Amino acid sequence: MFKKIIVISLLLGSVILTGCSNNKKELELLKQQNDLLQKQVNEQEIQNDFFTKQTECKNICEKIYEEDKKQLPNDTVLNPTYVYNQEKNACFYAGWRISINPQGLTKRIINCQTNEEVLTYMEVNNKPFTNYCDTCTSSIQEYNQKLKEFIWE
Repeated sequence: MFKKIIVISLLLGSVILTGCSNNKKELELLKQQNDLLQKQVNEQEIQNDFFTKQTECKNICEKIYEEDKKQLPNDTVLNPTYVYNQEKNACFYAGWRISINPQGLTKRIINCQTNEEVLTYMEVNNKPFTNYCDTCTSSIQEYNQKLKEFIWE
């Protein structure tokens, strides 16, 4: 694709500089082709950048997941979701764990780049528990809404 852009750009430049084209339509067509190819290159660069950020995000978040497993050996840490949120320009990890004693459930959304918890939902013996942290919510609906906002959008 880059070769096409170079060739079309060179043709366009030579036509403009030398005035060799007798046909204005031909000149306009070369300009359109050049613009279209440049747009395709820009879109490809954006896609490549997004893919790179997704990959970096996954690597950062996996480290947090592995650390969770080490710190919580008696809990069941379930496979998290990692995502690069383009709108927020940040990496997020949504994961949850089940503990046996006491019986509990913890769901968290973490900004992987800052390692800050965005929101946490906890249940102990099937009841919401909010005394644990500043980011805790007693509402599973609020947690699910934030999950949509940070992870699924």
